[in-house]
Amino acid sequence: MLFKIDPIDYTVAVAARTAELAQANLNLAQEEALAAQAAADWQAIGAEQAASALTLRQPQLAQAQARVASAQALLQRAQRDLQRTEVKAPFDGRVLTQNADLGQYVSATPGSSVARIYATDFAEVRLPLSQREADYLDDP
Repeated sequence: MLFKIDPIDYTVAVAARTAELAQANLNLAQEEALAAQAAADWQAIGAEQAASALTLRQPQLAQAQARVASAQALLQRAQRDLQRTEVKAPFDGRVLTQNADLGQYVSATPGSSVARIYATDFAEVRLPLSQREADYLDDP
């Protein structure tokens, strides 16, 4: 791990988005019940013509479904942001230079450097060899 961002704001965002999703699911359940009731009422009236979409609450139901989908997407985004509070190197290595200190605000603009690291799983070593010494090396 290179550094960690204070996760409190992101944890609060996840909790808020979870509450919004619960509210959206509640509204969807209510709209489904109202749509079913509207269809039953239309049947009970025994009207000869077909009921309109508005009478059967289909637009309201579609709106509630869209709100649930939106709330789910926002919750996933908040969870992803929370996971990104820990910035890890993509490989094992060591920090060569750091450009951020404790308590400093870090910009998330592409190309901004926070640290320079180098890998520790391999190394390149340059050695001056004569031609005679180079002949002993395996050259694939």
